[in-house]
Amino acid sequence: MAAPEERLRGEELSILLSQKGNTCVSIILPLAKYGPEREQNNRIIDKAIHKAEQLWHQYYPDRSQQPWLSKILQLKEKLDPVHPPQSIGLFASEQIQLACYFPFVTKEKIVIGNSFEIRDLVKKVQDDQPYLLLTLTYQKAQLYQGEYMQLTPLKPTGLSGIFKEYIEYNRPSRSTSYAGQAHVKSFEKEKQEGIAERAKHHFKQVDEIVRHYQTAKTPVVIVADREPLALYKKISTLDEPLLLFEEKDPAHLSEHQLVTCGWPRVKKWLDHQLERLIAQYNEAIGTGHTREGLQACWRAAQEGNCLYLLVDESFQAPGFLGSDEYYLFRKPPLQEHRAITDAVDDLIELVIEKKGRVLLAEPDTLPMGKKVLLITRY
Repeated sequence: MAAPEERLRGEELSILLSQKGNTCVSIILPLAKYGPEREQNNRIIDKAIHKAEQLWHQYYPDRSQQPWLSKILQLKEKLDPVHPPQSIGLFASEQIQLACYFPFVTKEKIVIGNSFEIRDLVKKVQDDQPYLLLTLTYQKAQLYQGEYMQLTPLKPTGLSGIFKEYIEYNRPSRSTSYAGQAHVKSFEKEKQEGIAERAKHHFKQVDEIVRHYQTAKTPVVIVADREPLALYKKISTLDEPLLLFEEKDPAHLSEHQLVTCGWPRVKKWLDHQLERLIAQYNEAIGTGHTREGLQACWRAAQEGNCLYLLVDESFQAPGFLGSDEYYLFRKPPLQEHRAITDAVDDLIELVIEKKGRVLLAEPDTLPMGKKVLLITRY
């Protein structure tokens, strides 16, 4: 499918959050990305739209579905079935229409309510980490801008000029037939030392250029063979926690092969950040700065006492609100109440609205089998 219009990182999420309180239709679907199965993508989307129409008539029997339906159909018409993403989200309200493409497989979700279904978009923003990838040999270097499984060469970097003087090793010749091996060994040693010194000089220049392109918190994947990689590690002045190393000769690797080296390294780095946050949660348990469970986290979020929210990405649960917005019922109360289809998604929206940060964890990876954990501000 054709890529959606370029947006700033997190802009899609901001647009959807701005519609809270309006009637919002969310259709999120996994698609077939390769092979003849792609031909069924349009039928999958049509079937989902039909389900959404049925749901609309169930919720709003006296309201026409035409305003949002026409917007969803317009988004569908713009799709290119030849290059589909792994998943797609179609969102429509009275004010907006938006198509979001996800580089991972989602579950099918068809939701109509007073806000959009944002969990998959939160995950996309969480993993939407720009990175740099540097290939390095004794002869040349190339810098790429990376985003998920896509690399873009950065050409006007000045890197090619550093290696114009090609380092070539010539077999030495003996000075005379009477000199034996002495001159040869000395000359070879000097030649090897010269190569190392020249490479070190070149790598320092490379390091300065990479520093110019690196912004704060941007990881850099270095792909190089063992010897140049070891040399670069010694001379690099870049922030060490942001350096990710892949010991592999990049000389004959395609961009597709390079990205299979780069993105998994970055994803592992992102997951390690989540592990550190879980460790921070464990340390904060004794200080009273933690909450666990959907109800306790809901109250803290309503109070604005939410610094970090950790959520099992597979966890969904309904909720019910009575006259007290701070208390979330897990079962329908006897008093007059409002039902929430997915209280976890509403909790995520609430924490973001209160300027907290939300991180989604892989299923069943939070400590003690918990599904929702929160680190409080105070």
